[in-house]
Amino acid sequence: MLLFLRDCCHELLGHMPLLANPSFAQFSQELGLALGACEEDVNKLATLYFFTVEFGMAKQDGELKIYGAGLLSSVAELKHAINSAEKSQTF
Repeated sequence: MLLFLRDCCHELLGHMPLLANPSFAQFSQELGLALGACEEDVNKLATLYFFTVEFGMAKQDGELKIYGAGLLSSVAELKHAINSAEKSQTF
């Protein structure tokens, strides 16, 4: 039951706001259509999806912006990502 609730929170808090954006919804649809590509391209698309849609972070005007669904729906994941980013000074 707890896993079900976590998945619901992830979908509602993480993916739904993104999918409400028409540009992002189109991006998601294009990714889905591209899954008929060769295995190498599918692997590249999966990596792109993972590092953007699921765990995306970016710096804009010197401020860290979080937009990945995996980060937005989990306080623990968000804390870990921010601490890791600070340690590696990637951002």
